[in-house]
Amino acid sequence: MLSQDEMVAVLLDVHIVEATLKTLESNSKRIEKQEYYNKMFAKHGTTKEQFDHSLEWYSHHPNRLVAIYDEVKIQAEQLQ
Repeated sequence: MLSQDEMVAVLLDVHIVEATLKTLESNSKRIEKQEYYNKMFAKHGTTKEQFDHSLEWYSHHPNRLVAIYDEVKIQAEQLQ
């Protein structure tokens, strides 16, 4: 289970990866896209499975998930 702080960091990078992938050519291979995610999860010392499990848990605790996304928004705005 990822902590709230870990979820903020991973979710921020998930959104960055997703934005990056949208800018890639539409014919990019799925493997190349998955590599972005694999590197991002490795950066945070987690796996897609751990992230998915944590996101599912937080989705059942909406107050905590809202707090996480509030912090993701703040950090994303700071990156701009």
